[in-house]
Amino acid sequence: MMKKIKEEKWKLKSKQMYFKTYVVSVAPMNLVKTKVAFSKMQSGQILGLVLDNGPPINNVPRSVIREGHEILLQEQLDDGAWSVLIRKA
Repeated sequence: MMKKIKEEKWKLKSKQMYFKTYVVSVAPMNLVKTKVAFSKMQSGQILGLVLDNGPPINNVPRSVIREGHEILLQEQLDDGAWSVLIRKA
């Protein structure tokens, strides 16, 4: 299940950008939930994900890059999960 834990608005060079953070915990649904989140976003907006270690962190970034999106940040957290920031193409 994907749970929205944070939403902020930033003003950047006169363009409003949204930052959304989701925790994705059901392994087979990681990419599907990411695509659903992207479908509600505009180009240039940033999606923040917290992904489990293992297949989610291996599969989701690789798939979104293949679709033309940009990984801005990918770092491991203290609990072993990963924080990923993705700019929608």
